Amino acid sequence: MADHWVPQCYLRNFEISEGSEQVYTYERGRPTFPAGIKNVAAENNRHTFVNKETGEESREVEDMFTLLEGAAAPALQKIAQERVLRNLNGDEYGALLQFVAFLATRGPTFEQISRNFYKEAFKLEMETRAQHPEILRKDFEKAGVTFGSEEEFEEARKSLLDLDKLNFQITGGKGHFFKHAAETAMDITDIFLKEKGLFLLVSRDSRVFITSDNPVLLQVPPDVPYHLAGGYKYGTILLTISPQVCLIFRSRPLKKEIVEVDAPQVDYINNSIMKSAKRQIYSNLSSKGIKQRYDLTTSGEDSKVTSHKMRHTPYVFTQGPTKDKELPVIDRYSMRWEEIEAEIERNMAKQGTE
Repeated sequence: MADHWVPQCYLRNFEISEGSEQVYTYERGRPTFPAGIKNVAAENNRHTFVNKETGEESREVEDMFTLLEGAAAPALQKIAQERVLRNLNGDEYGALLQFVAFLATRGPTFEQISRNFYKEAFKLEMETRAQHPEILRKDFEKAGVTFGSEEEFEEARKSLLDLDKLNFQITGGKGHFFKHAAETAMDITDIFLKEKGLFLLVSRDSRVFITSDNPVLLQVPPDVPYHLAGGYKYGTILLTISPQVCLIFRSRPLKKEIVEVDAPQVDYINNSIMKSAKRQIYSNLSSKGIKQRYDLTTSGEDSKVTSHKMRHTPYVFTQGPTKDKELPVIDRYSMRWEEIEAEIERNMAKQGTE
């Protein structure tokens, strides 16, 4: 059974024509083709898990996602059609936040990033132990590993000093990585509720937004150090929800609920989406320009994890995929910190007189 990590109710906002149930699908190095929405961003039994108590396959996770999608679909449709946020009621707003949070973590890209972080941590741990032969020897002894000669031990030790050459992979752990994704989604939901404001970007001309098999986008705002801004807490989060409308979650408020963007600004967001895509991007139209730009992106960048040793210290800094800077025009509408403080003081004073 095909389980979608990008929901069909979301992808329908990008269908080629109303009721067609198809989107134009782009893959790096291949011709663009129309594909059925039911056949993209899906994997057989992705959300099927084995119940540890009964030993039977369970579809509870897929049932949970079905409920989330059903609750959020009216909000997505309302925003896409009306292009305003104020018409959402409390339940719709809450469902939308939870939908976006889980959309950010439920796909293969987030899972691969998690695996790559785990792999990088394991590699650094092994390299550190390999630098101390006496510690490594004891580890091998505890594991019951013996060597026929000192040369065999030394060969094993040297191989651990350069694990990248072995091209090892982290396999298994489906349940573990899903649990991590679900916990992260709940944390993101909390961040949305407590620390982010929701705004809209609306295309003012014929240029359209695209989406992808990794649709939730992170960009780096200008007022936050880069090493902090690549995550959900401090970063700017975007999700295109139709060819004309893009949601934006931001820590520092904007002066306008709706910001109109022109063709170069739409292209900037689309280029970020292309870089973050795992394998496919989707659109309601077939475009040579989109195709040419997507072919220039590199496969694997969506989940790349790198480590850098901090100079003159024993510490190592590990970071996930590189993020683009926030769309520059957004900062033009940002409230300055002194304006935010003044607004808070006015609200407090108003509450005190009521």
